[in-house]
Amino acid sequence: MSATAQVFGSSEQVILVQAQHNLFDCTLGFIHAASDYVGRRALWQYIADLHCNNLCLIGDFNAVLGAHERLSSRAPNGVSCADFQGFIEREFLFEVEVVGDAFTWASKRSTLGLIASKLGRVLAHEGFIDH
Repeated sequence: MSATAQVFGSSEQVILVQAQHNLFDCTLGFIHAASDYVGRRALWQYIADLHCNNLCLIGDFNAVLGAHERLSSRAPNGVSCADFQGFIEREFLFEVEVVGDAFTWASKRSTLGLIASKLGRVLAHEGFIDH
């Protein structure tokens, strides 16, 4: 059993690693997305332009899919949610269920009280999940 891994790309928001283990090739992306949706759009496009098979993205996407992923008195930005959902659908990604808290980020600094969001997640192609 041999395994190899090599960094083949990076930006301010992602480090990309090509990995192989027992004839299974995959691309791993370690994400720390921009805090603004315009910056995240550049990340979504950068990943889409890779045309990777067996892709797995792990990290802080700094985006939620909707109000169900945020605990706050304010609704999340609808454009940001739509952009993120569109990226996931266009790239045929699925969320990998993980064990732990539903919200991966929280702040008490706001005058609005506690704000919590699901920003961290794992997204992968079906081939990666099935392997």
